[in-house]
Amino acid sequence: MSLSDTLLRSINGKPYSGKSELSSRDGLSVRISHAGTITW
Repeated sequence: MSLSDTLLRSINGKPYSGKSELSSRDGLSVRISHAGTITW
């Protein structure tokens, strides 16, 4: 899955139950809490 602005905006601040860490093919990754908080 590629990280995109649209994807992150759709997750931010909403309850989230997917993978706790998402990464791009270039090595950039984010962690997402169950509450929808995104950290780089």
